[in-house]
Amino acid sequence: MVTVKSWLITLFYVCLAIVVAVGLDLLVRRVPDISQPVVEKELWIYKDHPVTQTVTPKHNGFNVVVLYLRNVILRNQGPFTFTLTDKNGTEVSRIDLNGYNITDGGSVRMQFPPIPDSKDQTYTITLSAPTPDITTAIGVGYNSDSNSYPAGLATAENITGGDMTFHLYYSPQKRSELLLSTFNHILKSLFSFKLVALFVASFATVFGFTWHFYKRVN
Repeated sequence: MVTVKSWLITLFYVCLAIVVAVGLDLLVRRVPDISQPVVEKELWIYKDHPVTQTVTPKHNGFNVVVLYLRNVILRNQGPFTFTLTDKNGTEVSRIDLNGYNITDGGSVRMQFPPIPDSKDQTYTITLSAPTPDITTAIGVGYNSDSNSYPAGLATAENITGGDMTFHLYYSPQKRSELLLSTFNHILKSLFSFKLVALFVASFATVFGFTWHFYKRVN
């Protein structure tokens, strides 16, 4: 017979598992800033044909850009460069990739040290590659609707307007900001399928171990 004590032990371990799971989830999660998520088509990046995008983060600690990139049938294995410059043209970050890092349509993360005073500052993302022609070029997601992200602007050959497909993230610089973003994330996660599934899995695992232990000692 299952006693009240055993149920309390089970409940304790379930709660502990949830806290640990949420904590781990928060540790690896980037805090979202601004984004333009729509992919209408691709802009192709090759020799003498870079693509640029201006962005203005809403928080200090800007440190991640996630882009939608497409390497059609993985035919490009050459160099590919991400450059971030400030409003004065000073290089803030440069990341060198190659086609091996880019799939046939998917997100690619560009991470760099947090920029302490990035709030309301304008930065320019530049994507470039020495690929000789468009037939093997890598594409970046693009949306021609300038209203999707009115604070920024994409520029490419024969295009001035619209925006790249991007997501910006930041690393909170103050404890109060970190606590607030963590609290907001927990509230959102409580209603997400991911956390529900995590809860069920944690409960089943902990209950199984607890029940097995109870049967052995009784």
